[in-house]
Amino acid sequence: MSKALTLKKTLVSSVGVGRKNTDQSAGVTYETTRYMINGALSSPTPFFVSAWLAHDTERTIDRVELVGSPQSSWSALLEHAHLAAPVSDPTALWVALEEAQASDDLSALKAHLTALDAHLSAYWGRAVRCHVMFDQSITPENTEGLISDLLSLFPLYEPKRGLVIDTTHGFRTLPLIVLSAAQVGEGFSPGLTTRMELIYGEYSKGGSQGYNFTPIQENLTLARALSQFEDTLDATLLAERLAPDFPKLADALMRLSDTFNLNLYSHLNERLSQLRNQLHLLKPDPHSLMSHLHAALARLVRELSDDDIARQIYQLARLRAAREQYGAALFALAEAGVALACGGETLESYEAVKVATDRFRESLRDRRDREVWRDLFQARNRVAHGGGFVEQNAVFTDLNIHLLYERAEELVRRLLERGR
Repeated sequence: MSKALTLKKTLVSSVGVGRKNTDQSAGVTYETTRYMINGALSSPTPFFVSAWLAHDTERTIDRVELVGSPQSSWSALLEHAHLAAPVSDPTALWVALEEAQASDDLSALKAHLTALDAHLSAYWGRAVRCHVMFDQSITPENTEGLISDLLSLFPLYEPKRGLVIDTTHGFRTLPLIVLSAAQVGEGFSPGLTTRMELIYGEYSKGGSQGYNFTPIQENLTLARALSQFEDTLDATLLAERLAPDFPKLADALMRLSDTFNLNLYSHLNERLSQLRNQLHLLKPDPHSLMSHLHAALARLVRELSDDDIARQIYQLARLRAAREQYGAALFALAEAGVALACGGETLESYEAVKVATDRFRESLRDRRDREVWRDLFQARNRVAHGGGFVEQNAVFTDLNIHLLYERAEELVRRLLERGR
């Protein structure tokens, strides 16, 4: 059994207002249907969450969080649970829920929902909690509070717990809010979307269906991986996401990412070539998300491909600076300067490199250029040695490092254009 299947899960579902049943003699006041879930037909139910929990024969879901408004069908939930598996007389609680809703007594309603928790927990055999999380409507004004409340129900800091989100019932805007909450939760707890499932019950008189929308969850995971790569040039998550379907491409991407992270500039051409040779595996299809990934990776390869190692590292420095990674950008820019000073050749020692760069600095005619060149290498050394642990002139601070980079970048660009 896979690790994903062994996770205990929290299911978050919403409770809508519901639709009146045309057959009042049935005793259930909201329309019922039978959902086909993975080839099995559920018992008649007005609530998709009930069908899904019955389908969860392995009982991986052990917590259920039900959210709704003061007008949600709380009493109908109680009626459904009692008719399906009576555990005690629900009449008094049913009346109390109806009266609290009729009188708009929110505090009373919340108190009675605690009793409803007990009925539903006994019926479904899981820990159940009911929450009034929004008023009569979802508006831009109350969205932030709703997202915050939803996050309190998500297992953000339980990495061994899955999350199942049911978007069947409730306001039509609620699925958007729940997905927004999931994206925010991913920010607080990276990896949340990888252990999240989205389920939906499609009602139809001709035959209702229950779906697990794994593509949405997979795309959220892909979005996180792409975001990390685009923001930092770290392809760890992206390679993990691609590995099951494109192992060779994932390996080439990870090697290039390691080259970036470890500043192995002399390996750039080799790693770029390896990635370029694997891009065909994505088979660009205008109707596939992989086409967008193919375009992004091909663009990166084009930006960094150059026979001149100095120009190549200079381009990498620009990519780093565009992401405001000025420490890494200065590192790359200084190495581009080394490549310029050494004519692209590899020297035998750091002392030889220093002699070459010092000689190159002295060959610059403009005094300001010589000062910028010196500042670039001093800044590079400060970054390498922890900023303040080596006594040097205060070449840069967190306030001016981008200005120092821009001056140095302009100098290196001019030198490259002159063919130095």
